Amino acid sequence: MEAEQAKFIDTLHSRQCALILIEGESGTGKSALVNRFKDIASSENVPSVLINFRDSSYTPIDIIHLMINLVGKNDCKNLQQSILDFVQSSNIVIKDNQLSFGAKLVVEVSSELNQKSQNERRIWYRQITTSFFDDLAISSTERAVLFLDTYEQSDDTVSAWVNTHLLPLLGAQNKLQVVIAGQRVPKPDVEWDDIHFKLHLAGLDLQYWYKYIELRQIKQINPEWILTLYKVFDGKPAAMITALDRLTEDLISFSAIDDDKYWALLKTYLQPLSYEERNLISALSIFHWFE
Repeated sequence: MEAEQAKFIDTLHSRQCALILIEGESGTGKSALVNRFKDIASSENVPSVLINFRDSSYTPIDIIHLMINLVGKNDCKNLQQSILDFVQSSNIVIKDNQLSFGAKLVVEVSSELNQKSQNERRIWYRQITTSFFDDLAISSTERAVLFLDTYEQSDDTVSAWVNTHLLPLLGAQNKLQVVIAGQRVPKPDVEWDDIHFKLHLAGLDLQYWYKYIELRQIKQINPEWILTLYKVFDGKPAAMITALDRLTEDLISFSAIDDDKYWALLKTYLQPLSYEERNLISALSIFHWFE
C-alpha cells in the first residue's frame, strides 16, 4: 500500500485534500491503513485523533471533546463559550459556575441534546462544530487529522452530524484533514466533492501472496495451497495473513510436509469458518488434487 501512503503524505503537506474516504469489505486492510496513516502523521509531527467505532459508541459531542486535543484546551475559547451557552439554555447545573468540559459534562450535554427537537439539535451542533473550526483557525496548530474508523458501526446521530455539519465545513479551512474508513462511508456531496478522494480496498492479487511467501522464505508451502486460500478468502489481507502465519508456525515443526498434513494442520484454523466456506475449501482441494 505504498501508493496510498505516498498519497496521504502528499495531501498532508499540500493541504489540497481535506477528506480521504477508505472503503472496502471486511478484512481488506482498512484499519491497518488507517493505523499506518496515523503513524505517518505522528512521524510528521502532525497531531491526530483516532476514533474506532468498533471499540465503543460515540456521540458527536464525544468526538468534538476528543478533537480538543488537536487544538489544545486553552485555545478552545469559542468552543467553551458555545458549550456554556448550551448549558445555560438547558437544565444542566454547573457547580460553582465553573465550566469544565470534561467527561461528566460531555455525557450531560449529549443526553440533553438528544432530548431536543431535530431542528434544535441541528442548530446547536452547527454552532458547536463551527466554534471548534473558529478555534482551530486562530490556533498555532498548522495541520491536524481526525481518523474515523469502522464508520459503518457509527450510529445515525453521528452519521447525521458528519454529513450535515463536519464535512460541509471542511472546504472553508485548510488545517483539519478527516480520514473516514469503513465498509460504508459518506456518499459524495456537492459541498465537499471537490476536496476529497476515495480509496477502494479489495483483496490483494495472487502474485502478491506468492511474493509474500517468498519474502518470508517459507519453502515448504505448495503454491496450490496458496491458490486455494486465495480463492476462499479473495486475497483479503487479514484472513490470508492469519491463515498463512498459522500454517507457517506449524510448518516449522516439520522437515517435509505433504497435502494430507497440510489440510490436517489447517483444519484447526478453519473451524471458525462458515459451513459454506469449509465446503468450498474441500471442493477446491479436491479440484487441485485431480487436476
